[in-house]
Amino acid sequence: MDAPSDTARPGLLHALGYLLYRLLVGCFVWLHQIRYFGQGRSSSPARIEVAGVALQFAREDASTSAWVQHRLGAGRSHEPALTALLPLLLREAELFLDLGAHLGYFTCLAARLLPRGAVLAVEMDAQLAAGLRKNLLLNGLDTVEVHEVALGASTGRVKYRRLAGSANPCSSIVPLAPQNRFGRVVEVPLTTLDALLATRAPRAMVCKLDVEGAESLVLAGAETVLRVWKPVLVVELHPLFAPPGDDPLALLTAKGYEVFKLEQGSRGPLLFPWQMGKAYKNRTLLLACTELPPVLRSFRV
Repeated sequence: MDAPSDTARPGLLHALGYLLYRLLVGCFVWLHQIRYFGQGRSSSPARIEVAGVALQFAREDASTSAWVQHRLGAGRSHEPALTALLPLLLREAELFLDLGAHLGYFTCLAARLLPRGAVLAVEMDAQLAAGLRKNLLLNGLDTVEVHEVALGASTGRVKYRRLAGSANPCSSIVPLAPQNRFGRVVEVPLTTLDALLATRAPRAMVCKLDVEGAESLVLAGAETVLRVWKPVLVVELHPLFAPPGDDPLALLTAKGYEVFKLEQGSRGPLLFPWQMGKAYKNRTLLLACTELPPVLRSFRV
């Protein structure tokens, strides 16, 4: 049998790395289910307070219960740096976009913080979208728009693979993404951000983008949004999910965006200027804007 070619090895190693990552995450979730929820579920929602806002999140199945407890239990807040900055980011905003909304943590928080503005959530995964809608209902947030579609560089249909029974499946529409080597095939509608927002004209927009390696595709389909509206972007990147050679930040800098790494310091969030071309070895949260809002300048390092 011939040895695998040099070009095949990176893809194989990428897939093996992702499989190990999912195994570790699965073990961690399982331990949380045993530790916190007995059978891994509760009929009563989790009640939390973050950024001065009271919220509730459903935990009716084992996987969702474990995710909620791990991220929000014992006084924790999910993505503490972004949670702390979001009230400041939304002070002047008319629209908040949660792209890759998951179970709706930031969707619900933004809807509470932006009562006179609009909140739009995009989640392509049917199971997560159902959990998102349930959490919106629990919190009485009936003005949020939920779009159960995938975002990319074109419109049509797209397939991806989903790991069964996970509240954090890390699903991606990128064909070469390592997570697309496992799970069942799911087909969903595909659209662009420009098409989704074609009838809107907000003066100030904040966008959270967490799409598991498809960031470049989403940004490529947001030509008008980026050029005309220039939203403040918070982007999560992960080296395990990035296609080889992909650099979504290059597209942003070409459009005049400045990029900062967002971290939680001992006294609060910090913004570090990002060196373009720098490889990110771990999961990285970035803030990108054409001009740093005045309310955030004190956080710049």
